[in-house]
Amino acid sequence: MAITLAVGATSVTLLDDLLWTDQHTWSPVSQAVSTSITGAAIIDTGTKIKQRPITLTGDLSHAWITYAIVSQLKTWAAIPDQQMSLSIHGTVFSVLFRHYEPPAIDLVPVVDYASPDVTDFFYGQLKFMEV
Repeated sequence: MAITLAVGATSVTLLDDLLWTDQHTWSPVSQAVSTSITGAAIIDTGTKIKQRPITLTGDLSHAWITYAIVSQLKTWAAIPDQQMSLSIHGTVFSVLFRHYEPPAIDLVPVVDYASPDVTDFFYGQLKFMEV
């Protein structure tokens, strides 16, 4: 099943062998612990509404992305607060690029050309967060 990223009517299709590397490390439960003046623990626990990280990763052996798609991703990433629709594993998420953990798009060429062609391949990480 392909992974798609869309803004309005414009979409890109990413290979389904991109790995969602932080899929099982996120928890919707948030907890803060502090100490009262008597030394007792004050525990505040709640459920996160959104902000789940979604990091898609490829490497030199799989999940390459064409330069044409890289260019489209960079165009979207240059727009502050650009919301996108990410469809992955049959689930659709509303996402933003995670610019607070730069770089949000961390891709390198498979073969380093001085002037890449739209069909040249790149690999690396795409960092999103659910909104």
